[in-house]
Amino acid sequence: VVGGADKGGILVREGKPLGSKATDERLSTGAVVEELELAGDRLHYRLLKGGGPQTGWVSTRISGKDLLVKTEAQPASQAESQQSEGDEYAFLKGGIAPTEKSPWLKMNGKPKPDAKARLVIFSWTGNRGGQGSAHNFMKPASPAWNEILADFEQYEVTYPGRGGRGKDSLYEDSSKYARDIAAALQTALVGGKPVAFLGFSFGAILAFEVARQLQSKAMGPMCVAVASAEGPQWEGRGKLGLAKLGEAEFEKVLQEKGGTDFILQDPGMKKMFVPVINADCRLEENYRYDSSSDPLKCPLLVFHGTKEGHDKMKTVIDSKAAELWLDTSSCKQLSSIQALDSDWYIFQDAAATEAVARSMANFCKPMYAP
Repeated sequence: VVGGADKGGILVREGKPLGSKATDERLSTGAVVEELELAGDRLHYRLLKGGGPQTGWVSTRISGKDLLVKTEAQPASQAESQQSEGDEYAFLKGGIAPTEKSPWLKMNGKPKPDAKARLVIFSWTGNRGGQGSAHNFMKPASPAWNEILADFEQYEVTYPGRGGRGKDSLYEDSSKYARDIAAALQTALVGGKPVAFLGFSFGAILAFEVARQLQSKAMGPMCVAVASAEGPQWEGRGKLGLAKLGEAEFEKVLQEKGGTDFILQDPGMKKMFVPVINADCRLEENYRYDSSSDPLKCPLLVFHGTKEGHDKMKTVIDSKAAELWLDTSSCKQLSSIQALDSDWYIFQDAAATEAVARSMANFCKPMYAP
């Protein structure tokens, strides 16, 4: 699939006619499919790798522009295709060791002894101090999240300043942050089931950097899914203008952004959480991508919303900023990007939440399935 990069993939319909019902999910750019039937410019396919419906009908061309192009026969599984395309990478293979307890990691939900893989979520405080500063993957926007990810035991990285770590020192150095998280996850995850990473907002950057750290020890993730975040090279990150604000100015910005009124209006919560949000903003602004280091050696599944946010700043992650991610992985053929019909905060939208879960599940299953 070579088309649809600006729309998160190409439209899929349930039947051959152009007027047949469209599926909720698009076929991601970069996906590879098997031809089942070709009728003119209409293709009935089966998905081999990448994100999107397992089967359906798509147009191979539109307005003279190719949406899909023929390529040489591909292996039937993603695990095989990594080696054939030169995208071979080491990731944590299936073991039986339990996930070790760590102050950096908490389980979302109950233990799942029959789980085939693990999902580690790198959440974040949201829109640089605005809407989304308080959210939790224990209560996803769609109940189908857990159904789609039924094969996964889910964990979430726990950061200093939050929950039971409220008294722990905050970080302002993202490199040290990533190293410390990676060291903790190395101990917690070693010898266990395969793992996938999911990062939201600046948590996507941390997931990316932690994955690079773990890959040097041959125990990286099957993939890194990144949502609602500009690529690591995005120059706007250092120009956000929040890191050097004084206390009063910073609180004024929070009020203007909206979404944190419940914190600012409560003296106790304000004292507890505003320093955390402030440190998070400084952490993001001070982050610099080191392009001289090795690229990520696993596929990236990139997701971003196409609508303006409901926050007062009308935040949006544009397609160019999201596409920067694709230049940071050595597994370009296996990586994909999806533009979802939601605002920047895609995990507040049920359909977008399901699309992310489905893409991760579809991508990972060939890698842990017997």
